[in-house]
Amino acid sequence: MSLSRWLGSLAKDAVLYLCAAVAALCIALAGLGFLAASLFVWLASHTGNAAAAAIIGATLMALAALTLLASGISLRKPRRHPLADWIDTIAVVSTLVRQDPKYAVLAALIAGAVTEYFATERKR
Repeated sequence: MSLSRWLGSLAKDAVLYLCAAVAALCIALAGLGFLAASLFVWLASHTGNAAAAAIIGATLMALAALTLLASGISLRKPRRHPLADWIDTIAVVSTLVRQDPKYAVLAALIAGAVTEYFATERKR
């Protein structure tokens, strides 16, 4: 198969998957619309039309705000200090040593081994 034929087939597949995803999204949004309408009817029977509209509007605005907040948090790259793993390790070791001083010997042995490993020259 030639490159142009393969790229054409790939483009057709991408368009088909995109159309299927858009159709599924439209169906899902229609279902959510029906659920919101049924919630409005139920709330209106218990509280009145104006109160039901206010409750549903506030709920949808809160969901939109939570969605924006969650997407902003998930898209933000974590700014982690380069030594953060070592700082966490030191915190765990210091907690263990405070609980039982016998762990100080084990921590010293491990620290010595790690230092020896990183300090020695390795043949490459």
